[in-house]
Amino acid sequence: MVSSNYRQAFKAAIARLYHTNGTVVGAGFLVCDRQLLTCAHVVTAALGISTTTQDAPTEVIELDFPLIAPGQKVKAKVVFWQPVNPNQIGEDVAGLELETAPAADCQPVRLVTTEEFWNHPFQIFGFPSQRDTGIWAAGVLRDRSPTGGCRWRTLRRRGMLCNPVSVVRQSGMRNCKGSWGWP
Repeated sequence: MVSSNYRQAFKAAIARLYHTNGTVVGAGFLVCDRQLLTCAHVVTAALGISTTTQDAPTEVIELDFPLIAPGQKVKAKVVFWQPVNPNQIGEDVAGLELETAPAADCQPVRLVTTEEFWNHPFQIFGFPSQRDTGIWAAGVLRDRSPTGGCRWRTLRRRGMLCNPVSVVRQSGMRNCKGSWGWP
């Protein structure tokens, strides 16, 4: 069970990334004062560029922290880039750095690692298609997949089954294109 203090910290770290036309494209999360992690495919969606882009994009990305400061957009640039590569483990990761400080109530989330994760419960928050305000999903982690990631199973909540084909990678969570992003 997640403590309420950690749940509040988790909410304070969630970012919503926007396309240049203003539509919501995915999620990220604050890991330091001005640094965020997200999926590389979320960045390419935000910028309207190919998911096969190998060089780190230099364009500015807009985002906000919807559970703490909705609509208060800030700008970020890519500072770390591991683009989508289906043949590699730990790909599809982007690090962003904010140009200005986020809202005062935003705070980084603490990352943890483990080797024993079978049946470990988790909660995620994301922005699937037509859910611009975001939704929560929950599930349990399973064993390592043949590709080295970790499979997970989502749970039914209020009659809705969230079932993205997803893998939790050693570097973080990776989800199907356009589905969730992080965390």
